[in-house]
Amino acid sequence: NGTFREVQYDDFIEGPNGEPVKVSKGQPFVVPPWSLHHNKELWGDDVEEFNPDRKWLPEEDWFGDTFRAYNPESERYCPFTFGPRSCIGRPFAMMEARLILAALFHKYTFELAGATKAAAGLSEISVNIGTLGPANGMYVLCHPRNA
Repeated sequence: NGTFREVQYDDFIEGPNGEPVKVSKGQPFVVPPWSLHHNKELWGDDVEEFNPDRKWLPEEDWFGDTFRAYNPESERYCPFTFGPRSCIGRPFAMMEARLILAALFHKYTFELAGATKAAAGLSEISVNIGTLGPANGMYVLCHPRNA
């Protein structure tokens, strides 16, 4: 899962131990967003921790308005890729997710259950088909809200 591109001109990138590695024009490559989103050089030493107070770049921030239905993106945060070739389904996917979550949270309360609750805080992630998720699944208790 990632952004597939083709090298436009001969160049060098930094390889293992800082050695230059030549990449040739026409060579295909992939940039997986997961690698960017878990890069300590971009996010700091606490990259693996949930930190809602993390320092965001101006283009990633909601400009002081909390959760104003704006999808932040930048060269380091790009779950749907970045720029003119970004995912054409992004606006639909984000709106669909908001509507589904709003409907569910309106009717139910949720809490982690069983093994998921015992393992809360562990950072094991597995690769699913096209997405990432908890290595051993996530079990949740769902309680109807009183109307």
